[in-house]
Amino acid sequence: MIAGSWKTSLIGIIGGMATYLVNLGPNLPEDGKGWGVVIVSAFLAALGLASKDANVSNSTHPSPVAQPVPPADGQ
Repeated sequence: MIAGSWKTSLIGIIGGMATYLVNLGPNLPEDGKGWGVVIVSAFLAALGLASKDANVSNSTHPSPVAQPVPPADGQ
């Protein structure tokens, strides 16, 4: 998951850390607002880890050039 999409993973982790530090600093949450910041920060980090870079394909053998798709009726 992280190996092929390291850019989005890094952006997500940095975004989550930045959100946390801007709102709470190096402190632990003490109230509902602080825990809300923790949840949003964790969501941003998880979104970055789950996202896929634009240049990463799900195909086992990705092709750099689009291939035409034959018509469904076999013509």
